[in-house]
Amino acid sequence: MKNVFKVVVGFAIALASIFLFLLWTDTGYWPIPAMRGRLDAHIDLAHGRYRQLGWGLPPLGMDKYISLLHQRYGVDYQNIGGCTPSPAERDYVGAYDSVSEPAINRKFRHDIFKEAASESFETLKTAATKDAGKLTAH
Repeated sequence: MKNVFKVVVGFAIALASIFLFLLWTDTGYWPIPAMRGRLDAHIDLAHGRYRQLGWGLPPLGMDKYISLLHQRYGVDYQNIGGCTPSPAERDYVGAYDSVSEPAINRKFRHDIFKEAASESFETLKTAATKDAGKLTAH
């Protein structure tokens, strides 16, 4: 009777494992890339490497944003996964940035990412407003 119980419990554990694996596959959430992202961020920070990761098609003004981060603060920006990253790549990037960005902001005592974005994309907004004014003036 004990052997039957062990077989049933083993079978239940195997079914539960398969169910969880299929659930992770279906939702696109894989814990391994997220854990790896957090670990890589901690390792980079411990070695004095400051990076922000991103994915997708970069918007206009991104070159200036990347340049400001690098020149002012020594923070590198790296695009992972291109325009259509896999769920694992998105999980990795999100986990990495969730560790690195707050640590970098604490080091510089303000939100450097918000500052760089504001400067980079405000210039574009101002230029677009001026161009729109020229179009309506004629």
